[in-house]
Amino acid sequence: MKNYYNKKGNFDNYWWISPEIVPKESGVVNLAVANRFKDYGKLKACVWKWYRSQVNRKDISARNKLILWSLAERFRGQSFSVWDSYTYLAMTIGISRRIFSKGMGELSELGIIWIAVEGEERLAFKKLPQQKRVKKHIVLVGLNNVLFEDLNKNQSQ
Repeated sequence: MKNYYNKKGNFDNYWWISPEIVPKESGVVNLAVANRFKDYGKLKACVWKWYRSQVNRKDISARNKLILWSLAERFRGQSFSVWDSYTYLAMTIGISRRIFSKGMGELSELGIIWIAVEGEERLAFKKLPQQKRVKKHIVLVGLNNVLFEDLNKNQSQ
């Protein structure tokens, strides 16, 4: 699991993991919340809970629900994002890269995901720029809320 989880809590390259207070409809994950999830299984359970909350939406097509499934499946605790290539993610659900990219644009427009660029500067796109090589991460909007609720639920039990 070492490739999937950041046990040291070093999130310096990931601007979307921040000590700031996080608004509900944000892709940012609070640093304190991120550091509390040392168990990858619990983190993945929260990602699947986030997925189930999105899949019931009526404004998302069946194709885009499959795209969300691939994102939940490939979510990494190392960066609290998905950083696989569009080609690979498209292959996991049996569609072309072009169709996958179109769906990602639609999900981004709906505010369900952010397409973030790794580094200190806060850069996020609705669609990846053409002919520009960047280390992109797909961030799940609202995941911080699910993580925070899970922490509170476990504290009260």
